[in-house]
Amino acid sequence: MLGLSKSYKKDSKGWINLVHPEDYTKAQQLLDDASLEYVSSEFRIIRPLDKKVIWILGHAKKEYND
Repeated sequence: MLGLSKSYKKDSKGWINLVHPEDYTKAQQLLDDASLEYVSSEFRIIRPLDKKVIWILGHAKKEYND
């Protein structure tokens, strides 16, 4: 569905690189907001393999490591 290659990095940097430029600021703010433990929001992403723009509803629980 997302058109990801096997080399796609499954982390916040890999995900944010998929986000449509017009939604990037909103997405980055949600990632940076340390007060949010859970995130649920709609975003457009650009699929890497065919460059098609699709809408997704993302749900995430933030986890931090050293």
